[in-house]
Amino acid sequence: MLSLDSFTYRLLWRLKSFLHFRNRGPQPIIYNAPCRKFIPPSNFESLLDKEKMINFVALKDELNILSRIFNQLPEKLDERDWHSLVQLSNTKDRFFYLRFLYKREKKRTNEKINEEMKKLKFEENKKQKLPINHQINKEEQSLIYLRNSHIG
Repeated sequence: MLSLDSFTYRLLWRLKSFLHFRNRGPQPIIYNAPCRKFIPPSNFESLLDKEKMINFVALKDELNILSRIFNQLPEKLDERDWHSLVQLSNTKDRFFYLRFLYKREKKRTNEKINEEMKKLKFEENKKQKLPINHQINKEEQSLIYLRNSHIG
């Protein structure tokens, strides 16, 4: 549910946009409930040095905000992903890395779905095929001969 000030700002911004005002202000941001809850591994903080710990605290805050305004985030983060994110020094790089993880995750799920669909289609085609009779009668044999001959 939107708070009243967020709703009024959005309404005012759309009105200014409709009336073609030049100075509308920044586009409104809609804060929702967090779409994901990211929990780091249990011993992760003890492995970090001072600089990476600062990045880790910033990362946790960014993930909290991003999960409220952005839906295209990965479902979960592995320990390797946490280490990669902590090594990135600025917000922009972390955001692009999170988007990369999301796209990679979507691609893998789509590939799995496509493989399953191919297997199902193959099984379905296999069931639909009728047993082949290897005996050909004389009429079919003459038709096959005429079809394969090069007499034009």
